[in-house]
Amino acid sequence: MTKTPTDVLPTPPVTPADEAPTEVPPSIAPSTEVLPAVFDPSTALSPVMGPPSAADWNAIQEVCNQIARSALVPTALRGKPADIMVILLTGREGENVLGEAFERGVDDFINKADMHEQLVPRVYAADRLCNTLQRLLQENHLLTQNINSLEQRNLVDPLTGLGNARYLQQKMLDSLRQLESRGGALCYLLIGLDDVQHLREQHGDEFYNELLRSVARRLQQHVRPLDVLTRLDDSHFGLLTLLTDLQECSPTSFRRLHEGLNLKAFKTSEGFISLKAGISLVGLDAQSLPTTPQTLLERASLLLPDACSSGRINAVRLPKAQ
Repeated sequence: MTKTPTDVLPTPPVTPADEAPTEVPPSIAPSTEVLPAVFDPSTALSPVMGPPSAADWNAIQEVCNQIARSALVPTALRGKPADIMVILLTGREGENVLGEAFERGVDDFINKADMHEQLVPRVYAADRLCNTLQRLLQENHLLTQNINSLEQRNLVDPLTGLGNARYLQQKMLDSLRQLESRGGALCYLLIGLDDVQHLREQHGDEFYNELLRSVARRLQQHVRPLDVLTRLDDSHFGLLTLLTDLQECSPTSFRRLHEGLNLKAFKTSEGFISLKAGISLVGLDAQSLPTTPQTLLERASLLLPDACSSGRINAVRLPKAQ
């Protein structure tokens, strides 16, 4: 990793007790970029924190005047790809002084008596910390980009292990191509869990996730190995199946699936839970082509409310293409 140069910005003392070196020692000068000291302690707080009151200003003057000037450091380094560490060089002592300094943004503290021995090592330590922080920020940014990229390409629902909505659309597009080239029939079933949000509010998210996993397992028990079963969101599942004849795309063919969700309770940590599930069905064959996955999804969504209210599988077949 390329080492970023250290920017050192010395500031002049305000009182004799705060006397500190205003030039970078020769031992660290070759690896640093010295910025001009252009601070006026009477105006240092204004650009960043607003004008202080007379009482506030007196308190600042009495405790540690150099802290006020540290407020302008971000402005001086604005636009530079570097992190900032403020080291207070002062002859004042006491816990109150240190507490006030650290509360106002000072990162390190060197007493006047130890200044000549500790200044160079502390500057090098601050340089290492800044480089480490900068590297971690860059790595975190790259990690975030990688996670976003994986989420955009992810095809698996992490909760149930089924496919997700993106996977369903891909398989639906593949099935439509197969239907066009080889014939047969295609059925898309949208399965909605009706009025389940009250269970989530009553028992919490952990229980609701457990319930969704139970529903996924129950659905897997009632579908064929080559059928495409997906979870679309917190209350909807999708099923895509290829059949040999359009006549098989009927509510009768999926009655066991409907009864398995509505007539048999689910065993959970909160006891046995009964659900009400609605199923809408859209069937088509090669004569209904061309069509798009979005058309199938929209038709199934329109049919689902009536399926939930009636307690029956609401089915429709796409008409022949004109």
